[in-house]
Amino acid sequence: MFATIYADIGERVACQGMLASAILCAAHSRLTGRREWALNEKRLVQRAGLRHTDTLLLGDNQALVDLTATVTQVSVAIGIDPLRAR
Repeated sequence: MFATIYADIGERVACQGMLASAILCAAHSRLTGRREWALNEKRLVQRAGLRHTDTLLLGDNQALVDLTATVTQVSVAIGIDPLRAR
């Protein structure tokens, strides 16, 4: 997950986009693990039990520190460690 890199440089849109993508991928993975079919993303996050991640991405005035915290919170929620620049 590259969201950490974008959070570190203050790129809000890219960071939020990467987090949303990671959540959707994790949701697809969970449904696949349960052998459930997902035709599209409608209610996908909810079906996967990741609905609580909605509130992590809904901030109007997030500062750089908040973006970094959000990356950590989403990482914990979906069970994937964020990548770091090498």
